[in-house]
Amino acid sequence: MKKIIPFLILSIIASNPVLSLAATYEDVTISVLDSPEPPPPSNEEEITITVLDAEEILPPNQEDVTITVVDAPWEPTRSIKINNNAPYTDSISVLLTLSAQDNPDGPGIAQMQFSNDNSNWSIPEAYAATKDWILTNGNGVKTVYARFSSQIGGWSDSVTDEITLDTSANSEEKKAYTFLYEAMDRYKSGEQIRLIESYTRMEHSGNYPPSQEGVAWVYDNALAIIALVNRGYEQDIKRARILCEALIVCQEKDFYKDGRIRDAYYANKDIVYWAAESGSSAGNMAWAINSLLQYYRFSQDPDKDFLAKVLNSAKKIGNFVASRYPDAINTGFKLAYDWDVKSTENNISLYPAFRQLYEVTQDSYWKQMANWAAVFVTTYMFDGNKFFIGSKADGLTKNEMDVGDVNSWGVLVFGERYKAALTWAENKFSSRHDGFTGFDFNADKDGVW
Repeated sequence: MKKIIPFLILSIIASNPVLSLAATYEDVTISVLDSPEPPPPSNEEEITITVLDAEEILPPNQEDVTITVVDAPWEPTRSIKINNNAPYTDSISVLLTLSAQDNPDGPGIAQMQFSNDNSNWSIPEAYAATKDWILTNGNGVKTVYARFSSQIGGWSDSVTDEITLDTSANSEEKKAYTFLYEAMDRYKSGEQIRLIESYTRMEHSGNYPPSQEGVAWVYDNALAIIALVNRGYEQDIKRARILCEALIVCQEKDFYKDGRIRDAYYANKDIVYWAAESGSSAGNMAWAINSLLQYYRFSQDPDKDFLAKVLNSAKKIGNFVASRYPDAINTGFKLAYDWDVKSTENNISLYPAFRQLYEVTQDSYWKQMANWAAVFVTTYMFDGNKFFIGSKADGLTKNEMDVGDVNSWGVLVFGERYKAALTWAENKFSSRHDGFTGFDFNADKDGVW
């Protein structure tokens, strides 16, 4: 029986008794004696009722009476938001937004209380839609608890919301993580398995880039996982796990069930629907491996079963790429299993993916795969001055198109011996455009990429 029972419906039935009253008419104990249909678990407790005037309830000599107990506890709809669901705050002073609604026939909301630890509660106060509140000191995830009482008394179960207190000076980084949180919650929220939409509407037109509404590129979501794990707040890890779960679901539900991951899925639909004409390029799968293994290695998730699932997913992707994408003659991995061209960028990304698999499993096979990618990049795609974008269909002839990203990534992955590529890229791609200073994707310098 719940703590609050607004009303009891009593009916007198002479035959087939379910409950019996004790012989004394004053402090009357009701207990279950016999029932052809046992009452629900919430009604199995003994109940004591004080009868004020028994003769007005029971006729003389009435021994048995059936009492139907309607368990109608006060279970309101209630919620709490800290700073309107903002993921972060740099101040211990926050604004709580409350919502509590009684059952339609209920007595109404009367009071509310708050706590930072679900144990020490504030003084009860009249229910209101907002409340100024002070968090505990110290950076990290903060939880605020709220509970409500009705006009007849009794407190509801507590509801909670979380916010991360970060008083450090790096406000630009906080803005970036806030944007990431908001993008992740654009279509779904809470514990729902989901991916992050890669693009937002363009400011000048209010439209998405062509065919990009709702599209979640695996590369972007993999970077989000890595960023969340790297900062490592409790809420970051929760969100990184949700993204990992989404990638695993996409892999498990794929039509071919061979370990592949598609290049992109939909954030605004069931995530198992991959984006139109979405293949499985080596680069996107490399980043899926990289992100899954970053979660496996550094999230400190206590759920060992889930970590095993994460590792297994990464190995499946690795096996798919290693078995279908290698150029068996000229080293390196193809852009896709049905393409002959090879991408320097993709092979740079595959090197740490296979290397991480080796470090985690100590299986020398993955070390061989990592070296296969590295030889292609450092031997065939570097001329002592710059990295080339990739090979043509023969697997060796260099594509002469100049691009910037492979030159920065190549140095990041393979080290200072290739630092000449940074000087070359700086001279080739530095750009000022629309008030921004940075680097363009290519040498036309028509924007900052």
